[in-house]
Amino acid sequence: MNAHVDTGSCLPFTVEYELDGLARGLTSWRGTARFRSWNIFPYGWWEEADGSLVIFDRRYRPLCRKGPDGYVEILRPSDRISYIKQSHIYRLSEHPADNPVMKRRIYGIVHRLGLLPELSRRQQLEVAKLNRKRAHWQTVWRNRALMGCSVDV
Repeated sequence: MNAHVDTGSCLPFTVEYELDGLARGLTSWRGTARFRSWNIFPYGWWEEADGSLVIFDRRYRPLCRKGPDGYVEILRPSDRISYIKQSHIYRLSEHPADNPVMKRRIYGIVHRLGLLPELSRRQQLEVAKLNRKRAHWQTVWRNRALMGCSVDV
């Protein structure tokens, strides 16, 4: 896979704006969203024996498979992949939250592979999961307060 994308004006403004929205969309009440929001974006790829490349996210969940013929197939996060080689798009020192050049490369990969609808869907699932966790802990803290327990952390 050629993970290097022209960092010039390779993306339409509307695509970059939507991707910026995805990167900011996963907020956390603990303030860790700056790095957490990049968990759904491409982080690397696995090379399979047949020459296919499987793009995975920061949590090593498969995003899509790009076949030798160029066909892109969206994969389920739970799919298990047998690979012969693993490569990364960036190191932690080049994290897209801190590196505008790497950010544009990641956006270029998302745009070229047509991953925006899938990333939007995954973001909605992540936000729903986060909201369920928040609701659970709000209930726990409310019940502790009603029972007279200390709620200081």
